Amino acid sequence: MFVTPQGNIGIGSGNDAPAAPLDISSTATNAITSHFKIYGDAGGSVEATDNLNLYQNGEFVVSQGNITSSSRVFATHSTGFDIYNGIDFHVLNTANNDYAFKVQSGTGKTIIGNQASTPSAPNAAQLNVNVATAQTGTLNTPVNAIDVYDQTGLGVRFRVKSDGATQIGAGIPLSSGVAANAHLSVDGLILAKDIRVSISATHWADYVFDKNYKLMPLSDLEKFVHKNKHLPEVPSESEVKEQGVDVAAMNALLLKKVEELTLYMIDLKKESQALKAEIENLKTQNK
Repeated sequence: MFVTPQGNIGIGSGNDAPAAPLDISSTATNAITSHFKIYGDAGGSVEATDNLNLYQNGEFVVSQGNITSSSRVFATHSTGFDIYNGIDFHVLNTANNDYAFKVQSGTGKTIIGNQASTPSAPNAAQLNVNVATAQTGTLNTPVNAIDVYDQTGLGVRFRVKSDGATQIGAGIPLSSGVAANAHLSVDGLILAKDIRVSISATHWADYVFDKNYKLMPLSDLEKFVHKNKHLPEVPSESEVKEQGVDVAAMNALLLKKVEELTLYMIDLKKESQALKAEIENLKTQNK
């Protein structure tokens, strides 16, 4: 050990010109050695194992016992830092004694967001985001859980809310009109090879062909179209602009109109055949 007139303390072989108030170094040129160690305390006596080491290459190691690959708990090195031996990585929110961030050892499962400090195992997902739904009076208001932000366009382009509602596109937030209660809102084109929409069997239009179905007379249909500028039951242009189109309901409704049109055509065919028969009958009588 060497102490300079300025009070700097040099520790280590050959360290006779310490440049800092406490300078620990060595002139040894052999394998990397530990410059600083802290040993455990076993009932007032020093244990034979070193628990903390600072090496001359800057590596910092915390271990459970002497430094070996199997005893390491934490280590820093030139390429990053490692956590060993089944130790989880935690960021603790001391105000609530909750984990704000946790990575589970072995599996790598990650929890983001406050969770009790003694939680059960993470969910099956590799990434779990815990968000508390905001409450205003008796109403629960979903809050933003995940955002993907476009630094160039300066806006959120992908958002998942705490109730699972997902918004995609440059127009986020999509929170008014039909989008207010939507579980998936997309501001832009959706491309898919196949889309299947579930619909209740009672809403399908085959009942039109039931013998008791009352078909609107064509004269009444003409009056309705002339007055309203759209077919009965079909939403108006203003309604579509305000509320959008329910794809499943609209497909069922269009099928209903096609089936009604089929019935009209069948009736017209019968009337046409009846007229032809009557004409042929008149021709026969006039011979």
